[in-house]
Amino acid sequence: MRALTFYRLAGYRLAGAMAALGLAACQDSAGDVTSAQVPPRPAQIVTVGTTSDLVERSFVARTDAVETVDLAFRVGGQIVDFPAQEGEIVPLGELLVALDTVDFELDVLEAEVAAELSGLEHDRQAQLRDRQVVAQSAYDQASAARQLDRVLLDEARQRLSYTRLQAPFDALVTRRLVGTFTQVDPGTPVLRVQDVSEIRVVFSVPEDLVATLDTDDIAAAEVRLAHRPDQAFPLTFRELRPEADPVAQTYQVEFAMERPDDMTVLPGMTGSVRLTYRRHDALAGTPMVPTTALDPLANGTFRIWRVAADGRVEPVDVAVGPIEDGMVPVWRGLEVGDRIVSAGARALRPDMRVVAASLP
Repeated sequence: MRALTFYRLAGYRLAGAMAALGLAACQDSAGDVTSAQVPPRPAQIVTVGTTSDLVERSFVARTDAVETVDLAFRVGGQIVDFPAQEGEIVPLGELLVALDTVDFELDVLEAEVAAELSGLEHDRQAQLRDRQVVAQSAYDQASAARQLDRVLLDEARQRLSYTRLQAPFDALVTRRLVGTFTQVDPGTPVLRVQDVSEIRVVFSVPEDLVATLDTDDIAAAEVRLAHRPDQAFPLTFRELRPEADPVAQTYQVEFAMERPDDMTVLPGMTGSVRLTYRRHDALAGTPMVPTTALDPLANGTFRIWRVAADGRVEPVDVAVGPIEDGMVPVWRGLEVGDRIVSAGARALRPDMRVVAASLP
């Protein structure tokens, strides 16, 4: 009786075990079929590229004149004509201010008479010398007197021309330093003007940019003035001031823009300069990926999911650099041309198949 009971229990256990093994086998078979039939997961896939060879940076700038000059007469006299008005732009060669010319005109007239007399005396002495009536020394003295009187006439005419101050360039009159009918001495400043034949745009750049940037590397430069932010004006490099600011350790650079005819641009106005230049730093040629592709790990490092040719993903440990405009350089782990998942990395698993999602 006991033997029969034992065999029955053993049979029940063997049947249960066989059933369990059959069920597990069915589950494994069903699992394999389900995994093969799972459709690829849509994902944003990008190809790893390099950082752009061109860099754009913006700087706060102000406008300035080419130069500022205090004008003065070379001769003294009374101011009788002062047409230049403050705030006016006087074209090159136009009259700015003039002195009374009466005394200077008389000096010219006197010098002309003296030059004419010495010329007649020279001719007379020449005839007498030719007839051997006078000595050669008399003729030489007459020649010297004629030459001296001609020099004095040129000087008188030159002093007369000095009674007019004309614009040495397209001059912005910033200040009248004396008034009309003022008696001025030679060298006394009477008018302050600024050269606005072109507008200079001045801004400060950091020392690292000065050390690595050459003027040939500048691809483009433009300025948008504060009162006309909708319009960009192209700039041309002019000069770099080699003295650093003692506090900010920056260097001033000057660019030039053409003076527009349809708007007023005065020295001291503000704007924003956008400078585009070719980079020569460590990022040049480095693989760059969007920051959204980074999958942070518990140890503080990152990985990125690389997409194989068959669409399966694999995690790749990477070393990255500082973020720049939403992109991050990858120092180690990726190559230019690799395809990676750029978003949703936390939902990925090794060997998961993905397909590029169509963007809306």
